[in-house]
Amino acid sequence: ALMSGPFAIGVDVGGTHAKLALVGMDGAVAAEQRIDSGAGATSASLLPAIVDAIDAIVAGAAASRYQVTALGLAVPGFVDPDRTRSVFSPNTPGLVGDELPTRLSRETGLPVTFDSDVNAAAFGEAAWGAGRGVPRFLAITLGTGVGGGFMVDGSLVRIAGGTIGDIGHLILDPEGRRCSAGCAGCAEALVGAEGLVEIARQAGAPAAVDRAALVIAAVSAGEAWAVRAAERVGRLVGILIASLMPILLPDRVAIVGGTTVMGSPFFGSVRATVDAIGGGPYVRDRAIVEGRYATVAGAVGAAALALQERRQAAGR
Repeated sequence: ALMSGPFAIGVDVGGTHAKLALVGMDGAVAAEQRIDSGAGATSASLLPAIVDAIDAIVAGAAASRYQVTALGLAVPGFVDPDRTRSVFSPNTPGLVGDELPTRLSRETGLPVTFDSDVNAAAFGEAAWGAGRGVPRFLAITLGTGVGGGFMVDGSLVRIAGGTIGDIGHLILDPEGRRCSAGCAGCAEALVGAEGLVEIARQAGAPAAVDRAALVIAAVSAGEAWAVRAAERVGRLVGILIASLMPILLPDRVAIVGGTTVMGSPFFGSVRATVDAIGGGPYVRDRAIVEGRYATVAGAVGAAALALQERRQAAGR
């Protein structure tokens, strides 16, 4: 049986990869693509690769008569109030401006719904995943950088930069290494991609382990040093979450992003840390869960935002 449309394509440009997902109205991911991005990426350099990846998804899907009606785009950092441009993005400075959403719309002929990657991740998990039906829902994103999006009663909370603010820069260790924006020992500096490699080294990783993906793979393989690193990362993420809970009082926290592939050593450590250091009234009965969409939460959420915008436009 063919899946019926409409469908949206979500594009999530991260600091290491851009991920694309073809998503149906029910939140099922029909197809995925991944292309390299990296810190040096610019809108101009990424655009052809993104358009090619969209063409590949659509071509693969056209045989099944998918109906792609909307395109969602998410990038790291802050967005302007009209959600037409990126205004601040320390990890991907080449994406600041409105060039990527504007040109993507022009090249594909589709309307583009634009937002911050952390908002997209929270929205996608709230629409179809771990945040469904949760009144106060916090999604923490762990990848190249660290961030989060916050939903209250089905709406994204926008306090700073069109987002809840850069919660990944809460300072966990003032003596610690600095992030790309200059914060000393913030969560992103300590457990973003570079911090993850550093933690792995301290845990006894071989010298050849020089990127986050290798650490994550070693955890899955059960390497002792990698499991130690996963537990240490979990402890730091637990400190971040336990520090945010009294401020935001989320009913549920979901964690998404590449780092979550570390699985149970990581999640077990996060929960144990929050239980150990968080104040009872703030952390009791507030579940910390794995997101449904793991590494594609941002792409799925970008698609969800695009579908919502199409529905609203149709309703007007």
